[in-house]
Amino acid sequence: MKRDNNVRLLVLRKVRDHEGAEPLQIYEDLVEVRNAARLIREGFIEGEVVENGSGMPVNAIVCELTDSGHDLLEQLEAQQLAAEGQKKGAARDPELMRLLLRQAAYGKAEAGLVQWNDENIHSNCDVLLTENYTK
Repeated sequence: MKRDNNVRLLVLRKVRDHEGAEPLQIYEDLVEVRNAARLIREGFIEGEVVENGSGMPVNAIVCELTDSGHDLLEQLEAQQLAAEGQKKGAARDPELMRLLLRQAAYGKAEAGLVQWNDENIHSNCDVLLTENYTK
């Protein structure tokens, strides 16, 4: 199974935010169960893994994050914030926005657009459309 940091972050947050005397049981979403089982086995969560006859995890009974689990959660949250910041930064390139607006206004391709990749162009177009820059 491929390690999915988004699911790991979701599971770690669920465990951290769980309030109650009873342990939290993760069993509905198989991807969450497998990631919770891996986090338990890697020592990030205190808990128990329930397996079926084939040895596949079908339930994860989790109690709390270990110290290293809290560290991993902080690390994954920091990575997520950094990635969101990069996306927002890339989505607001003033020079690219100026060229896109000129292209929209005059109906012809701007030569300067070749220096940006498609992802930057699309994200800047999204900003222009969602924030009403074209009015």
